[in-house]
Amino acid sequence: PKPFTFAAFSARPLDVRSVEVAPEVVRDAVVAHIKRSGTCSTRSGGIFLWKLAEAGLMVYLENASTNFVELDVELTDLFNVAVSRGVQGAASGDVSMTSHDVIPPMHGMVVFIAAAMPAGHSYRFTSRFIPRQDHSGGAAHTPPLAEPDDVLHRPFFLD
Repeated sequence: PKPFTFAAFSARPLDVRSVEVAPEVVRDAVVAHIKRSGTCSTRSGGIFLWKLAEAGLMVYLENASTNFVELDVELTDLFNVAVSRGVQGAASGDVSMTSHDVIPPMHGMVVFIAAAMPAGHSYRFTSRFIPRQDHSGGAAHTPPLAEPDDVLHRPFFLD
């Protein structure tokens, strides 16, 4: 399992213990937090795009439709931001993240998490999705999801 650190600040002493949890639990907690605290900027035919700009940016797509959905995302003009799906650097020094994902019907996907670093940060976010009835190749991801298994970003069946 991937190690995570939780920070809590309190005026009173706190008991602290280490807990091992499955990666799916972390993913489900991230999705619940995005849906509770974020905004659903796009709702169309059972497709919901959620965003949470809290110390960076988290993006989650929920495809409750009967179609595959193609999602294109651009995160450009990155400064002092770490991105969970990786970034590309240009010869000019510009850093960006561009992704193309195909999400199956009745699945959700954490598209990326961009964590802001201390001392200021900036980014520009754009997205576009297209419902597709004719997609025959199954789920596809660029950049590819981490191997051997990227539980955080892998599309998961909606309950």
